[in-house]
Amino acid sequence: MFAPLGVMANIRVLIATTSRFRDGLLRALAGCPVDFVCSMDEGREALQRRSYTHVIIGYLFAESHMFDFAQEVRERQPAARVLCVKAAGHSLRAKMRVGLNTAALELGCEGFFDLSIGDRPDAFDRVFRDILARFPMPAPAAGHKKPDALASKLGATAQELRRLALG
Repeated sequence: MFAPLGVMANIRVLIATTSRFRDGLLRALAGCPVDFVCSMDEGREALQRRSYTHVIIGYLFAESHMFDFAQEVRERQPAARVLCVKAAGHSLRAKMRVGLNTAALELGCEGFFDLSIGDRPDAFDRVFRDILARFPMPAPAAGHKKPDALASKLGATAQELRRLALG
């Protein structure tokens, strides 16, 4: 069901969001290979400091500079899979969603996903399952409290990611 524990080292996720969402996600994902940025400067610094396999950019990141940051990611880390996401608030009109998705695809992103209306296209589910597969639930080691605590934390984190992203 889950990837082996060693696979976790192969993934690094950058989430570009607002501080409002970061704080909740930070608590939920503590100890996981996830970094958060809330400004363009923080994002550029993170991209210089580390390589990422996946970058999730929020619709309101850096005062609505989602596409500017997506372009930065594409230029600096072309192998990273980039998802542009709107996760809260009022849903967008269909015509606007189509336009934003087209723009995201033109930039080389996986697409634009308006999750505020329950829009979970196959592309988003596929990429997010790829991310979640790297947050394994290791088998508890009998009598070893540290591995058991790690197994519990990783399992809770995987469930929280699923709840936040996939409903």
